[in-house]
Amino acid sequence: MDNIAYRWRSSGNDGWLDVYVELAEAPCQLLYEQIIYGSDLSDFSITPAYVAKLIKTALDQGWSPSQYGPNFRITT
Repeated sequence: MDNIAYRWRSSGNDGWLDVYVELAEAPCQLLYEQIIYGSDLSDFSITPAYVAKLIKTALDQGWSPSQYGPNFRITT
């Protein structure tokens, strides 16, 4: 995204998904989102396009992926 490489992962739990994003090289501040979905995920998936939108939203809200700091939690 904007010539900056990120890496991301997601993990599912009963009732929510966790999404983590950080710089691919020299990661500092981790972006974290928890998506509560209940029991129906039939119309939802974590895709590269979803993660790109998440990154843009987080950057607009003050996420500084190249600066050390506590995890940046975002709610969308």
